Order: sequence, then C-alpha cells, then structure tokens
Amino acid sequence: SPRPHRGSAVSQLKSLLFSVLVSPRRRYDPKLYGDDYYSQLPAEPDTLRCRPWTEYCKPRNVLDVGFGGGAVLRGFLALGVDAHGVEPFAAAWEKCHPDLRGRVSQGGASATGQKDSSFDLVTCLDVLEHLPAVEAPAALGELLRVSRAWVLLNICAWTDSNAPLDSTHINLRSMGWWKRRVV
Repeated sequence: SPRPHRGSAVSQLKSLLFSVLVSPRRRYDPKLYGDDYYSQLPAEPDTLRCRPWTEYCKPRNVLDVGFGGGAVLRGFLALGVDAHGVEPFAAAWEKCHPDLRGRVSQGGASATGQKDSSFDLVTCLDVLEHLPAVEAPAALGELLRVSRAWVLLNICAWTDSNAPLDSTHINLRSMGWWKRRVV
C-alpha cells in the first residue's frame, strides 16, 4: 500500500519545533471541552469511515472511546454493529443524537467503566493527543483491557499538518513514541 504523504522537510521541521517548543507548554484544560467544542464535531453517521473496519474486523460490538459528535457510533449502528461510546464530558452526551442516548456513558480513555474483553473492536480516534503524556500508558492499557480482539487508534502526530492548529492537542509525539507504548 502507498505510504501516506508526510509533507515537505520544512513542514516536518516546523512541526518538530512546534512539538518541542510549543506543545509542552499547553496544559490539559477540561473547560475547553464544552458545547462550543462538541457542536463543531460531525454527528452524521460516518458509514464511509466505518465500513472498512466493519468488513475487516467483523465486530459484533464496538466501543468508541471519546465518541465526540457521535458520527462513528452512528456509522457503526447504520452498518448493523452494536455500538457504544464513552466520553468524559457532559457536553458530548447532551449533544449526542437521540438514537445514541442509551448507548453512551461517562468515561474516558484511562477509565472506560467497561468489563474486561467486552468488545470485539475498541476505537479511539483523535483522542490520545488531547491527553497529558503521563496518561498515555494507562489509556492504552485500558483500551487493550476492554478489547476482545481489535483496538483501532487514530492519533495526531507532530508531523501531521493539523497538529499545531488545534489548541487542545497537548500530547504531540512521533508515531514511534506511540508505538513503543502500545507494545
């Protein structure tokens, strides 16, 4: 398969400098995750994104950790998968679509509140870069603990073009840094 475009050497250098000089000064601030934050996130069912995961992993059930606007949850539901989500902020559950009300609960990447090995697929998409680095090992351990088979991560790395654009990205690292913590 083709390698993803990594950008020019200049943009990578800028991203590295950002991750070393700016990102560590950013602090985790739960107040940033309110109505304004969640109203900007997609809520329409994202079946296009979920279909390949459904076809490859063949999950009976899914836990979406940090479900945000609920697009992935609703995508899995539209594809016939029993989907559930956890999110630490009340603004997310209050804004979620009515068809998700009984499927979402309070929890986070480090403490989902779910039983061991209870989901065929656990997704954590665009979440871990928002957590302090010291929480990364616990979060990864929790995701592995509740998964029966698959864990799917999408993490914004310091080389990604949108890394410096989101003020809530406080843990921008290389993919190598994340890989060393997963194994």
